Amino acid sequence: MSEELYTEIGKRIRSIREDKLRATQEDIAKRLGISRPSVANFENGKQQMTVAQLMSFSNVLGVSPIDLLPLVESKTGSERLSRSLPSHFDPKLRAWVDTLQGR
Repeated sequence: MSEELYTEIGKRIRSIREDKLRATQEDIAKRLGISRPSVANFENGKQQMTVAQLMSFSNVLGVSPIDLLPLVESKTGSERLSRSLPSHFDPKLRAWVDTLQGR
């Protein structure tokens, strides 16, 4: 799931960057203080991001961090994203994700 998580976050970043901001990867890279290839890697899910990086992207894109996180669908409907994270994820990260989802 972790690769899928980063891929989905990247898709959301790209969509907001292109559709809402009409910005280039270079524009976003400059605002974040990182390289354009790093932005491309994040958008393609090839580079994992820290919570701090997720927050930086959300600030630059003008959205809530929760807008960058996919909601996991189950047979019974939406469930907490934290339950789909690999078991080795830090419990504090799970709690943070739940907080972002308003749980």
